[in-house]
Amino acid sequence: MASESLELYIAAFSVFVAPILVVICLRLAKYLKFSDQNDKNIVLIGCDTDCGQALLQQLLQHRGHIFATYKDEDKMKDLLPDSPSNITFMKLDPNETDEIDNTIKAITKEQMQYGSIWTLINLTGNGICNAAAEWCPKEIYLNSADDNLWASVEVIRRFLPVIKESRGRIIQLGCSSATTMSRKTIAYCVAKASLRAFIESLSIEMKRYSVSVHWIELKSCYEQYEEETNEARIDRCKQQFWNEISSLAKLKFNQQFYDTFVTDYSRKNQAYFKKNIHKIMWAIENAIFSFNPSDVYTV
Repeated sequence: MASESLELYIAAFSVFVAPILVVICLRLAKYLKFSDQNDKNIVLIGCDTDCGQALLQQLLQHRGHIFATYKDEDKMKDLLPDSPSNITFMKLDPNETDEIDNTIKAITKEQMQYGSIWTLINLTGNGICNAAAEWCPKEIYLNSADDNLWASVEVIRRFLPVIKESRGRIIQLGCSSATTMSRKTIAYCVAKASLRAFIESLSIEMKRYSVSVHWIELKSCYEQYEEETNEARIDRCKQQFWNEISSLAKLKFNQQFYDTFVTDYSRKNQAYFKKNIHKIMWAIENAIFSFNPSDVYTV
């Protein structure tokens, strides 16, 4: 009789309690870190963006080696001379496939000294206001796709053999414009939606190689022009896109209307980035170091 009761208790535990404990453990695992994760090597694409520079500061205590690439040398003048010994800076234009291949070759040579690459963090993108649909000629859509889609696709695609070898992780910085469309950034939305589809498809494909792919979704485009004042950056954007929009749009919408449109949008983005930078950093670090990271982080 006692043995039957014990078997009944065990069966009840297996059916009701054990699944709950498994779920709790999996949720807690998202906040645990691999004990040896801090020794693994990282490739950071786009360390010259504000987000990239903030992430570098967060990773200063990282014991593994960091290969950080930048496109704009002017933004790196203060960082390059005094860079820590565990960071190797490399110049890379993500739109140039030859430069991507040369960077991979250089990193591969360094692997003999530092070991395999565990994580690829891709911050490539250009979150500038693209204006409304009827304002944009085809060239704006193509330029946005080059910066916000194809550059990232090529970087990730060409780094895949390196990450597959280590069974590591790929982290892509994205934006809610991939799923929540906006009339203010239509060309940007088109590119980001395509990039999100690429990342989700890649995530499924890479599971067979034990490579995890992660999407960091920001609720707004992040600011990339820290060296400029807010007003200087806004004025530059207004002039740039006023020059690019179609002649028909210029006739229909006067420049004052367009200036107000861009100013409101740009200030909103700047406020978002300053307010949420710590959340963005937490999401990226969690994707790098967590024992059980999420596929998607929404910040």
